[in-house]
Amino acid sequence: MFGPGARVGVAVSGGADSVCLLHVLCELQPIWNLDIGIVHLNHQLRGEESESDEQFVRGLGRPVHVERVSLRDGNIEEAGREARHALFRKLIEDGTFHCIATGHNASDQAETVLFRLLRGTYVTGLGGIRPVTPDGIVRPLLEVSRTEILAYLNERGIPWREDSTNRSHFFARNRIRHHLLPALTTEWNPQLPAILARHAGLAREDEEFWSSEIGRLAPDWLTESRFGTILRLPLPHPAIGRRLIREAIRRQKGDLRQIDFRHVDAVLGICDASVGGHARVQIPAVDVMRSFDQVRFARLDAAPQVVETPNIDTLDWDKVRALGTAAEIRGWRPGDRYRRPGHSNEQKIKELFNEFRVPLWERRTWPLLCSGDRILWAYRFGPAAEFAAGDA
Repeated sequence: MFGPGARVGVAVSGGADSVCLLHVLCELQPIWNLDIGIVHLNHQLRGEESESDEQFVRGLGRPVHVERVSLRDGNIEEAGREARHALFRKLIEDGTFHCIATGHNASDQAETVLFRLLRGTYVTGLGGIRPVTPDGIVRPLLEVSRTEILAYLNERGIPWREDSTNRSHFFARNRIRHHLLPALTTEWNPQLPAILARHAGLAREDEEFWSSEIGRLAPDWLTESRFGTILRLPLPHPAIGRRLIREAIRRQKGDLRQIDFRHVDAVLGICDASVGGHARVQIPAVDVMRSFDQVRFARLDAAPQVVETPNIDTLDWDKVRALGTAAEIRGWRPGDRYRRPGHSNEQKIKELFNEFRVPLWERRTWPLLCSGDRILWAYRFGPAAEFAAGDA
């Protein structure tokens, strides 16, 4: 977590976990040659209590970086998390610190895994809180229980602050912490918190393996087009298929937040051969459509597509001019039909879509060259027989 001489920002709220972390790292500072500072975010949600927390942190005897924010309406927990991480990123990116250490512990890990399991998370979500993240967040106390943290502070007579909102039943995590997890531990298994934390470690190991494996497999199954990310069917084993689906979603959405097992399973369902040729589902921020042996993933807010038509050099333009009406390019409409060279009867454009296995997402912007109600030429399908250029 720390290189020699690392500049470490310790995220200190004033609570027991973060105060313990600060004191532990200060004890280790001369051994590990650390340069330690404090990072504090004042959410200003609890009035005088928030101000007292800030003053407490300022009095801990270390350089303090304080930022004050006013959180927007809505999900306050989520907004607070985003504000903290924005501050952490800023301090790392501007070189103030090499990393930010937070006070997450084994009890937090158990609560997180249980919460995600109840919410219906995908397997990767069971990895819980990561000890080290790619953006520079480290959690040195992640294998230490809250009981051990309180014992450390009490033995040394170290004071800390209590956040009154931690007792509120309004927040789901508090209900898990104070009621559900203790009840399960008492009535079912005293080792449950340790078991949940252990499963988190196993899930992270599995995910590390699959991340590298999907990186190897993805080029064979996923391609990028102007219509979005295209997944080729049929899929291999469902375990691989689910991870390919998650990778396709990530490419379009940018992340996998709000994506859980039911969303991945809904997409896997339309990939099944028994579903038939076409199917569609929508998941958070992404539209997923199956057509023939392909599945397209596209953002719901994707910009309109531009179609480049090739040079229309297969028409007899003298015959076109003889019609006396302007030629225009327009999109395909239901009921459009015309006769191609070498065919005795007209065919519906829709029938040609099926014959040429054109996926649904390409059809909406399929260009035709028309004169009045007559189709002169169709993208990929070629000219109408009566207007096709001859040998001359």
